[in-house]
Amino acid sequence: MSSAIGVDCSRVYLLTKPWRSSSVVTLAAIKLSASRMKKTILVICGNLAVVLGIAGIFLPLLPTTPFLLVAAACYVRSSERLYKWLTTNRWTGSYIQTYQKGRGLPLRAKILTVAILWGTVGWSTYLIGHRLVFLIQFFFAILTTILILRLPTQQPGNPTKEPKKD
Repeated sequence: MSSAIGVDCSRVYLLTKPWRSSSVVTLAAIKLSASRMKKTILVICGNLAVVLGIAGIFLPLLPTTPFLLVAAACYVRSSERLYKWLTTNRWTGSYIQTYQKGRGLPLRAKILTVAILWGTVGWSTYLIGHRLVFLIQFFFAILTTILILRLPTQQPGNPTKEPKKD
């Protein structure tokens, strides 16, 4: 089935079968449909990023903050409600707010994260003992360590939560 599109100022003529009559669709309807599709795709990508970010809280080789930042970027362009939920959520909100404000991670959190990461890699390598698995884990552990060390270090006088204003 072939489709032909002809543009006449404010109307688009979609000819699904050239020998039959055409159906007329306004440009506004096409733009609205494309906008809805874009928002739906962004919400799906944001949801996937949230799932990976939450998994990263529990899995040391999976970074949390980058996935949550991707989710926030998707939500800010598609759903104000989901963006507010993500940034004010007690589990995910602090990661995003701290990063947005440029505060970074506390030194203790960096040291603990890198230590748990390498301890997990060492332990799983010992248990599995397969060279390819070790190389893959080692590669991702190095990338994650570099990512963590490149993040700004939060200063002791710069707490994560803002003081309450009266």
